[in-house]
Amino acid sequence: ALVELKIISQNKIREHAIEAYARIKDKKASELLFKLKNDTYGSIRDVAARELSRLGYADEMGQFLAALENDDEAIRYASAKVFADICNSDAVEPLTALLMKESSARVKIAALDALKCMDGRKAALNELLRLADDANPSIQFKAVGALSAIRDIKVFEKLKKMYGETTDLGLRVAMLRGLMSGGRAPEKDLLDRVFASNNPDVKTETLKVLERMTEAEAKPYLRDALGDQSAGVKLAAALQILKRFAKSGRAK
Repeated sequence: ALVELKIISQNKIREHAIEAYARIKDKKASELLFKLKNDTYGSIRDVAARELSRLGYADEMGQFLAALENDDEAIRYASAKVFADICNSDAVEPLTALLMKESSARVKIAALDALKCMDGRKAALNELLRLADDANPSIQFKAVGALSAIRDIKVFEKLKKMYGETTDLGLRVAMLRGLMSGGRAPEKDLLDRVFASNNPDVKTETLKVLERMTEAEAKPYLRDALGDQSAGVKLAAALQILKRFAKSGRAK
């Protein structure tokens, strides 16, 4: 058992290293990734195939697209999660089709996460508008988050209407990015409530809102986020601070 745990641990390190290498080298990583598709361990083969799909290789991409139509819910979920990692816009249409007929909440949530990070997400606009009224709060939150990344008058009007009707903290934050593109400033009271809450997902979403605020406006919230219990929130805050520092350094 100890040997197995050691192997799992080592493979996790290898997986992260492969991901980092592929993102740094981009297409130049292809040769190594194709070799790793024949690795002894399935988890390594999977990450190699995923990164090749992100780089646009049709065979690997096709495998994950086909998995979205599998009868096994766990396979559909795993495939949707892959697209949330690789953010390849070629999957927008299949993911939209999946959302229209999917009954599993976790598959829908994974598909919405994937659409949110894709440049071509506007093609899913009608389905996202429908899911923004979903009875499941988690699905609604994810759909609104994806909508907020789309610049469209229909989206802006929808978000403005919902913002005035809801008191839900998470939903309001998810709408803010879209509303800020139309000139709406985030209320200090809302930001204070977010960073006083215990919800790491909402805090992470709010950190994206802070990206559009001045250094002086964002500073107290970034400081709070750096001291947060959630490692994900801390990391997102640290990355934003580094980006701001690099940007101000270039400006000088």
